[in-house]
Amino acid sequence: MSPLLMRCMRPALAISMLTVLLFSMPGPGQAMELHWRDAHGTTHSLEESRGKPRILHFWASWCPPCRAELPELAAWEKKHPDITFIAVSLDDDIKDAESFLHSSHLSLPALSGDSDRAMQLGIRALPTTIIIGANGKVLARYVGAQPWSSPAFGNHIADSFPSRHRDHFSPSLASAAR
Repeated sequence: MSPLLMRCMRPALAISMLTVLLFSMPGPGQAMELHWRDAHGTTHSLEESRGKPRILHFWASWCPPCRAELPELAAWEKKHPDITFIAVSLDDDIKDAESFLHSSHLSLPALSGDSDRAMQLGIRALPTTIIIGANGKVLARYVGAQPWSSPAFGNHIADSFPSRHRDHFSPSLASAAR
């Protein structure tokens, strides 16, 4: 193919690829399907926790922002037992995730996901957090490390879920409202 023809085709190819990406990513309001494996090799899915609000977090042990964020995220998760929290590592080997979690003294389970499937779901950067309602619909998506220890961010996350979960996120605001 001639170089001139290649240059002319690039914009069309880029638009085609962008269209495929945009229409393949579940956005707010769309349900999503995902499977992951635990450290024992058992496969799990989002369907198992249907009916509960969920936070789906993608990370990897080789990702510096992920490594920095996970301790705050693990502390946040402990304070919110009413939310199903699923932290899926996209490491090539689950042993890398297990090693990082162990050496960092984090009590999160090592869960391994398929990076190809994550790409199909629109995961383009790590860490990425997806807020999923009890009905299985995507409510929000956050790309990059988040300030999990910030009360403002906790309230922002709380606002993503139905109001009956609000008091679980910010005790100071809940008691001030009474």
